[in-house]
Amino acid sequence: MSEPRGIPYGRLFAAVSLAVLAFEIAALIVAVVRWRRVGRQVGDMVPSLRLSGIAGAALIPLIAAGAGTIHAARNIVMDAFALSRAPWDAGHGITLQIPTFPLVVTAWFAAGLLWIGSLWLTLDARRRARGGEAPTLAPIVALGLLPTVVGVWRWKATLLGGFDAAADRPLAARHPAVLQAADTAGHQLATFARVSGLTIVVLAIGALVLLVRAHRRNGAPGASGEGAPARRRSVLISAIALAGAAILFLAARPMRAENRLPWPPNHDSDLAWMEHTAPDLDGPDEIERAPVVHVFPPASNRPPMCEIWLDNHVVAPDALVDKLWVLRDEFRRRHPDTKFDGAVVAVISREAPYAEIVSVLRAMHDAGFPHPQFAFTRSETYDRPTLRGHGAGGGGSGALKRLRATGVRVTLVDDMDKEYAEDAQAGVRGALVRLSEFDTYDALARKLVDLRRSGQAVVLDLEALK
Repeated sequence: MSEPRGIPYGRLFAAVSLAVLAFEIAALIVAVVRWRRVGRQVGDMVPSLRLSGIAGAALIPLIAAGAGTIHAARNIVMDAFALSRAPWDAGHGITLQIPTFPLVVTAWFAAGLLWIGSLWLTLDARRRARGGEAPTLAPIVALGLLPTVVGVWRWKATLLGGFDAAADRPLAARHPAVLQAADTAGHQLATFARVSGLTIVVLAIGALVLLVRAHRRNGAPGASGEGAPARRRSVLISAIALAGAAILFLAARPMRAENRLPWPPNHDSDLAWMEHTAPDLDGPDEIERAPVVHVFPPASNRPPMCEIWLDNHVVAPDALVDKLWVLRDEFRRRHPDTKFDGAVVAVISREAPYAEIVSVLRAMHDAGFPHPQFAFTRSETYDRPTLRGHGAGGGGSGALKRLRATGVRVTLVDDMDKEYAEDAQAGVRGALVRLSEFDTYDALARKLVDLRRSGQAVVLDLEALK
């Protein structure tokens, strides 16, 4: 599992990293001592490759721990999108990945360089003891990964700077600012990755030139034939390094394809994580931030006939008006220069009694919230090439499912509104819908969606039920 407020498996990764790095440093020190002790005369004791082999094998648990840490943070985000977790866990998982990725990459790079250094010194010491040409310089291509490591840290700094700047902006401008920071960080990381690829090519060409020159020098007339086995080993090591680079390149192709595939549009659907009880409809309106009233069916056959929540707190039906009135007064107190728009979000279960739904709508109107947004939910499926087994219906298909909330905006009017305005629609233009014309919320919701999709405003008349 993961640590609740820290990097997933952070303690395990820290312990493995420190142990592996300490072991790689010790192996490098031993390799330096052996290299310095070996004389230049043929016949000296040949250093063993056993320690270098163990040091190379020690990289495996470090790579596994780092990959598990990053994957665990990524899973938090994907599970939140798939509604297996609460929505705020998505943001938590994203903020965990930002510091995790640079730390893991840096630990891998440092441990890899230490191992390559100790291995090269050991091979050179063996060459000096046996005679022959120096070991291949192909491992220097690993230095080409340095720009990528720098780019990862730059990516982190850009994201954190963008998040800090977005925190000081108005709510409406916050999401675009965050997305812009993410795009900027992604472009910068891609630039550093291209520089890294170019550096690797240059270093590989340089190593190849030095290798060819060494072979020619040792193959000249009069040169000792004792270096032939060493030359073959050098060629073999170079071929293995080249094959490893090709394998890594091919292995990274699916992730590159994943990163290049655009993500679905961002939607401010904070209601989407709620239990899927609202009608499965596609409303034409985006839901704006406002107080949220949930109307659930009754938990038993005893009164009250429905369960009501206001901003995730249970409210008695006869107290809803007073609670909403308090929210209205609080808004005016905190924002004296902003006009109160009377918006409220209504998330209503399909099974809730229709008479109780009408009572809730009347409570909204009487509390000064005449503009409810009826919320609906529907599933969206996106195919991601490399995200396997996430979301509902995952199972290795690479399908990502998320529940999106949409809505329908209406205006509530009652007899007093009509009498005051001396108008049958209380002075509000739009299609008039009477609650008394319906028996179920599902039928009402479908009518509202059809009207809004046709481009009409909707006026909902709170007249008595038939």
